[in-house]
Amino acid sequence: MKSWPLLAAIGVLAENAAFLKATLDGVDREPVNDARPGVVGGTVVGTTVDLFTRERVLWDGGYRLIAGVDEVGRAAWAGPLVAAAVILPPDFHFGGIGDGKVLTAKQSERAHERVIAEATAWAICLEEAATINERGLHECNIDLLARAAHELKVPPDYVLVDGVNRPPDLRFPSEPIVRGDASSASIAAASIIAKVTRDRVMEELHATYPQYGFDRN
Repeated sequence: MKSWPLLAAIGVLAENAAFLKATLDGVDREPVNDARPGVVGGTVVGTTVDLFTRERVLWDGGYRLIAGVDEVGRAAWAGPLVAAAVILPPDFHFGGIGDGKVLTAKQSERAHERVIAEATAWAICLEEAATINERGLHECNIDLLARAAHELKVPPDYVLVDGVNRPPDLRFPSEPIVRGDASSASIAAASIIAKVTRDRVMEELHATYPQYGFDRN
């Protein structure tokens, strides 16, 4: 497994959990126990939501390459923020894939491998704990979403961003979608890539610092 250069810095900062908590207190976070529906085929279970609805509207409007961007780690007290951007082909079959935040570990790993193998393009960006503490969680989060989109090897024609804010530095036409990871296929795919990447980073941290339970953060 690849070792990320930032792990040592994260580990040192994470030892002082009280400092991290003080830094993150008062910041608007994702609900940790936010239960969301799963996904089978291209539809959210228990609803009639077609996860490609927004993408199809954009495709019909002449946009060919639609990227979804999402991040994980805002609700955590330790470890990095991780953002991912994904461009899916129009014929991508979404069966067995849903919001990465609600899938089991095995489901997430399988979904991750499928997205990586079949996506038109994907990119991952990480922000170190030291930078988060210096610049602030919200600013780092918004910046990281834009960076992930800019890192795509295939430039997107349009970007769907999970959340309520459009990153001001994003160079492509874009729009925010609240809970986009439960309503947009592109954002859901990005959520999966980001979550699995962060989980792997935290597992490496746990191996070095088992006393802190990083594998559960």
